[in-house]
Parts: sequence; structure tokens; C-alpha cells
Amino acid sequence: MLRNALLVALLLSGASAPVVAADQRTALELVQSGAIMRLNDILTIIQPQVAGTLVGADLDVETRIYRLRFMNNGNVINVDVDARTGQRLSRRHY
Repeated sequence: MLRNALLVALLLSGASAPVVAADQRTALELVQSGAIMRLNDILTIIQPQVAGTLVGADLDVETRIYRLRFMNNGNVINVDVDARTGQRLSRRHY
């Protein structure tokens, strides 16, 4: 959980900071090189399309897909987004 929180903070800011996990280091390098968009920029595109509150975000560095989790009226909404383009790929309700 703490690892995910650190990754989210780094992806939002695009800041350079010491990172422990290889995935986190890779994610930061991808953001800094411009290979993927910052999470903050992704959220600017996606949040207006999804009713609910963001409760989590993960990045799969292999596929370069952000998985965003929103909560709306007790329902979880997962939205997959291409980290390179910001294009929404899928949306699922639970």
C-alpha cells in the first residue's frame, strides 16, 4: 500500500526522488522521458468522464496501462487508460 502511494505521488509530480522498487524506478524514468503521461495529466482527461472519487491508481510498466479505481455510491469503477496517450481502454463496475 505504501509502495503504491509513493508511486502515485511520483507519477503525479514527475519529480525525481530516490526510489527503491524497480517498477517504481522504471515508472519514474518513463514519465521523465516522456514515454508515458504523468498521472495528473491522465486524471485531467479521465476524471470528467467518470462519476466518483478516485481511490487508487496503479501503473503496469510492462503494458504501460494505468488502472484507476473510483468509488461512486458504494460501487467500485475500474478504468484502464493507455499511459502513452491518455485514451480510455476499458471501464468496469463492481
